[in-house]
Amino acid sequence: AAMAFAMDESPLYSAEQIRVPDALPDVIKQWTKAVIRAKPEDVVAWSAEYFAKCAAERAEEVGIEVEAPTGADGESKGAEDE
Repeated sequence: AAMAFAMDESPLYSAEQIRVPDALPDVIKQWTKAVIRAKPEDVVAWSAEYFAKCAAERAEEVGIEVEAPTGADGESKGAEDE
């Protein structure tokens, strides 16, 4: 099942309104290191592929089947494309 992301446009007035998931700091730290190492021209497209691969790896760890990440051209991306 695909995860939907809703853009909540409601204003945030205080830190108490924000709940940061426990895993977020580590996820952002690992992503930042990977971006710095890769030096992609298109950070957004590269990040989409990075997180798709992370999701596929996580799904494999817990035994969930997911679709392979696709590139901008819609072609399936495999390990040989890295």
